[in-house]
Amino acid sequence: MKNLITTMMFFPVLCFGQVQSHDIRYANETTYDYVFRHRNNPDKVKEIKWNDYNIILAFYESVGTVYDSDNKPEEISKIDIAFYAQVSELSYLEISLPSFGATGGKAEILSIFQANADKDPEKELFILASFKQTDDTMNGTRYYTLVFDNLPKDYRQFPESFIQMDISTTFSGCDCKINGQHPTEAKFTTSAEIREELEKRGFKQ
Repeated sequence: MKNLITTMMFFPVLCFGQVQSHDIRYANETTYDYVFRHRNNPDKVKEIKWNDYNIILAFYESVGTVYDSDNKPEEISKIDIAFYAQVSELSYLEISLPSFGATGGKAEILSIFQANADKDPEKELFILASFKQTDDTMNGTRYYTLVFDNLPKDYRQFPESFIQMDISTTFSGCDCKINGQHPTEAKFTTSAEIREELEKRGFKQ
């Protein structure tokens, strides 16, 4: 895992990705080598079929230090995600995805899956992550789910940014003990629990 030292506080919030230029994958180049050529040492590489597109997802973990108002150091954990969509035999389009991060402990990607979360037949992309929360005010595990709407069938109509669907917040929560408050419980910590809730909401899987 790489080390990252920063004086900026990193919160578990999301930023929108930007569409990047087309890139050619060399003949006989492995998936890992293709990813490595763009950014060194991915911690995890996963290939998926998302509706009409072959997708490569690469994950990069980093650990760093931030300082609170009393100049007390706190550890942060962060995961960056690279997204490559195959748009022709050897051509890919890269779109950045939001980063995950939280103070207090290790971040981890728990599940990458597809499920229907709206009225159209195409499935959405779900990324479920957890973060160990161990600071002075909170102790436990926080869960975040990113949900992205399906890509257009024509890659020339790809949006300039991935927009997180509003339903993402439904599947985020914390199994945490908070100072001075009752413990909180995360309702959705697995893909099966998320799919079950989607079914209850009338989205056929």
